[in-house]
Amino acid sequence: MAKEVTPKGYEIERLFFDLIAENEAIRSKVKSYHSSLHRYLVFLCNKFYWKNPIDVHTSEAMLYSGIGDYRTYKQALQDLSEWGLIIWVFQTKNQ
Repeated sequence: MAKEVTPKGYEIERLFFDLIAENEAIRSKVKSYHSSLHRYLVFLCNKFYWKNPIDVHTSEAMLYSGIGDYRTYKQALQDLSEWGLIIWVFQTKNQ
C-alpha cells in the first residue's frame, strides 16, 4: 500500500505563481487579493495538517488576507476555484 503524500505549502504556492507566469489570460485578471487569499488558504492547510476539506471562516479569511469587501472575497474564491488552485466543496448560506 502506497503512503499518501501530503503536498508542501511551498509547492502549492509555487503552483499559483507558475499559473500566473504561464497563462496570460489569468495574469491579466490576477490581483493582490488573489495572492493574499491563496496564501491564507495554504496557511490553513498547513495549520490543519492538510485535512480535507478544511473549514474557511469568511470573517477570518477576509481579515487575514486583507480583503474588506465580501463581494471581492467571494469573487477571489470563485477565481481561485476556476483557475484550479482550490476546490470549493460547498458554500454555506448563513454562517
